[in-house]
Amino acid sequence: MKPYLLVITILLPAILPQSGFAAEVKESPVGLVLSRGGAKLLRANTETPLDARAGDLLFAGDGLRTTDGAASFLFCPSKTIQTLGASGEARFESKQIRLKAGQITGEKPAQSCLLPQMVRVAVASQQHYGVSMTRGVDKTDAPPVPRDKMPPQVVQALAPVDQALAADPKDVSAMIAAAAVYENNNLPVNALVQYQTIRVALP
Repeated sequence: MKPYLLVITILLPAILPQSGFAAEVKESPVGLVLSRGGAKLLRANTETPLDARAGDLLFAGDGLRTTDGAASFLFCPSKTIQTLGASGEARFESKQIRLKAGQITGEKPAQSCLLPQMVRVAVASQQHYGVSMTRGVDKTDAPPVPRDKMPPQVVQALAPVDQALAADPKDVSAMIAAAAVYENNNLPVNALVQYQTIRVALP
C-alpha cells in the first residue's frame, strides 16, 4: 500500500472488538467542537466525560457540558455555529439540539458544514476524533492534484469552502470540509495536505 493511502486509511484508528463485528460502519457526525472553554464531552453510551478539544467531532447521542466558560460548536443539521453558555449541557440529536441546562448564548450561520464520515469507537482513549483525524500525518512524494486539473464537480463542491476560508482563513470547519470533499472524490493526497493544515490549526 502506498504511504499516502496508508495515512488516509489510519486517519481515524478504530480499535474495535474482533468478535461480533462483521464490518466497521461509518457514521456522519452532526457537529464539531470549535472552542471548548473547559467543557466536557459526553460520548453516547459511555459514562466517563472527556475533556473536550477543539476539532472533536460530535455524533448523534453525544453531549457537551460546560462549567465556568462557554463552548462553541458547529451543528450541521441547522448549518449553524452556536455557543453553549457557562453551566450548560446540550445533547446532540440527528436533527436538533436538546438543551438540558443553561442556554445557547449565540448563534450564527455556518458558511460550510461538510464533515468526514467516521467509525465510532468504544475505547475511551480513542474518542477524540479530531485528534485522530490528524494523527500520523506524514509527508508524501506524490503531488496533490492542481485545482485546474480537478473534475468540475470537485471544484463546485469546494466553492462554499473557498468562500468560508476567504472570509476566515482559520476556519477549521471549512478546512475539514475541504478534506472531506477530497476524500469523497478519491483525491487522497489533497486530503492529506489538508489534514496537515488542520493539524497546525488545531490547538
